[in-house]
Amino acid sequence: MILSGEMIQSLFHFVLNVLLARKLSAHDYGLFAIVFTLGAVGVTYIRALMAVPATLYLARSLGRPAARGYAVMFGAGAAAVSGSWRSSSAPRSCR
Repeated sequence: MILSGEMIQSLFHFVLNVLLARKLSAHDYGLFAIVFTLGAVGVTYIRALMAVPATLYLARSLGRPAARGYAVMFGAGAAAVSGSWRSSSAPRSCR
């Protein structure tokens, strides 16, 4: 499941980069690439420093009920962030 999500995300990023490289000037595409790379590195650090230790070590140390609680908590947080992002980025005609 995780691997297929990563593959879809990589394919999307590849297609996005090809399209933007064709449409943007060299300066604008370079700026996009730098910001995109900084964002990707930032997400990697957040996952490595917070998400992985929290889901693996914290929950295991407190037992199975705590592991389920953390899974629900992180899932609900991700759903809330995703829902608020989608509703704020939708065009006015779609709301």
